[in-house]
Amino acid sequence: WMRAQRFDLAWRALEVAIILDRGREVADWIVAQFIEPASLVLDPHTALVAMRVPAICAQSSQPERCFARFRELRPQLPGSATKQSDEFLTGAERYVQHDLHGAARIWRELLRGGMAMASALPDAIVDTFERTGATDLAELVDTEVMKRASQFHGATLGHGRAARRARQRGDRDRAHLLAEEVIHAWSLA
Repeated sequence: WMRAQRFDLAWRALEVAIILDRGREVADWIVAQFIEPASLVLDPHTALVAMRVPAICAQSSQPERCFARFRELRPQLPGSATKQSDEFLTGAERYVQHDLHGAARIWRELLRGGMAMASALPDAIVDTFERTGATDLAELVDTEVMKRASQFHGATLGHGRAARRARQRGDRDRAHLLAEEVIHAWSLA
């Protein structure tokens, strides 16, 4: 239980660090604390490990090394080995390799099964869909992300991205509304 709690706290720190544009620094710390140690530090039965570790690796300064280490650990983590988690991992690897079309193809399929995996790496997934012309899917992911606004004092990075997309398509009212939500929430944080 303590392993799962420690990892969850580290994950929450990463979520805040991403907002503060310090995600890589915190991701590297998490890799050093939870993924690189020779003995298993992760809870082997926690399903969230399968979603969160690839997301952490993708945001770290040495993602390929992190992905390789996670693949070594997979046999020791029975709670994290599913077809969806394997596909999510492969999509994250393709994203890091700048194969956006490959990542988009994999992540599009994962969205059909729900938004759980997308919520683990929303920034990269939205970036991938936007850059490959699937803005409808980017909006779908950000809509899910924005449901967590209460956890971040009333706004998420999804609000900012949605405001930018609204402005780009000429919907100034929606862009203004979303931008005001971010300003109001985070100016007091």
